[in-house]
Amino acid sequence: MKIKKAIKLRLYPSQDKQKQINQIREICLWLYNYLGKERIKAWKQSLSEGLKENKTKVTYTQQQNLLPQLKETNPDLKLVHSQTLQDVVRRLDYSWKKFYTKVKKEKVGLPRRKWLEKYESFTYTQSPAFQLKGSQLWISKLGWINIRKHREPMGEVKTCSLLIKNQKYYAVFSCEVEAQPKTTVSSISPQKQIGIDVGIGKDNFFALSNGVKQANPQFYRTAEKELGELQRKVSSKEKRSQRREKAKLELSKKHENVSNQRKDFVFKVVKKLRDNFDLLAVEKLRTRKIMERSQEQNPWYSAKSLHDASLSFFLLALSHRVEETGGRLVKVNPAYTSQRCSNCQQLASRKLELSDRVFVCACCKHKEDRDINAAKNILYQAQITELGTNFDSQNKIW
Repeated sequence: MKIKKAIKLRLYPSQDKQKQINQIREICLWLYNYLGKERIKAWKQSLSEGLKENKTKVTYTQQQNLLPQLKETNPDLKLVHSQTLQDVVRRLDYSWKKFYTKVKKEKVGLPRRKWLEKYESFTYTQSPAFQLKGSQLWISKLGWINIRKHREPMGEVKTCSLLIKNQKYYAVFSCEVEAQPKTTVSSISPQKQIGIDVGIGKDNFFALSNGVKQANPQFYRTAEKELGELQRKVSSKEKRSQRREKAKLELSKKHENVSNQRKDFVFKVVKKLRDNFDLLAVEKLRTRKIMERSQEQNPWYSAKSLHDASLSFFLLALSHRVEETGGRLVKVNPAYTSQRCSNCQQLASRKLELSDRVFVCACCKHKEDRDINAAKNILYQAQITELGTNFDSQNKIW
């Protein structure tokens, strides 16, 4: 089985190359918004005619076939590779397909026009349009650009995207690699099996069923004061002034730094988990629902803590890493994992609140950290799912 991986490498283009890259980006943005207007016109026309669906009005194929004609009326489009122009149409088509799906279920707004700050990349979809050789990257209609190749792209390189962020330039390669065959369940020893209970507290990013707990660095909380000061600097500057743009760039770089710290931390702990265990069990969490529920209870604290913990990113990175290296990731039902004793499998006599940090079983008097207790329950349920462990019907769980 093949899986997709993305590799991001830093580019160091000359001043002339930077101008060319920025020009291509602006042309792609213009094309995206121009074709988007055509879609909006067609949609509004279908509404005026009493049609409920607009799928057949403007399609990807129609707009792609329109590109040669647009090149004749807009010579600037000839400066951009045809693959990149087609990818612009594909991006627009993707956003409208999502709109068509959502509009049937709920009231949603039309896809909006994009601004330059939000249109950060453009893509070359086939390798003849780009070539990586040594410490340089060749791009059609751009030429050779210096690149910092701290690692080689793996497997088969499918696409190359040029990304512009905070006045820095990157090449993002999408690769297809062969995943390692999954480890057979029968060959996994108990020492290579682990349950993981994730959290958002300062002292608990996750707890493992072997008793180990990982603290949450809370990078956003640490930088929150500095981010607030930078945001006030932006607000105090006159709109559309150079000083305001400079302050916005400084703020954006700080946000990027916090994001990079969080990603680096997650990737390191994910690698450590996968290197030490072959079967990893986690709860099947719906983080969006958790955030909505937490905001209702404590809107000022919980939302920031959930965002700072980046649970979705951690679980996604763990899933990709395990899939790539042939391990097994089991997602179990989260019901009662914190409310059940890991020793005798009896439910707690009362519902534990978030303030209760120690689980005490009224039946067998077992006493343990509530997060570690939950991690053991998660592993137990995964063993039932994967290994078919037999258990007493009197104490069956879930």
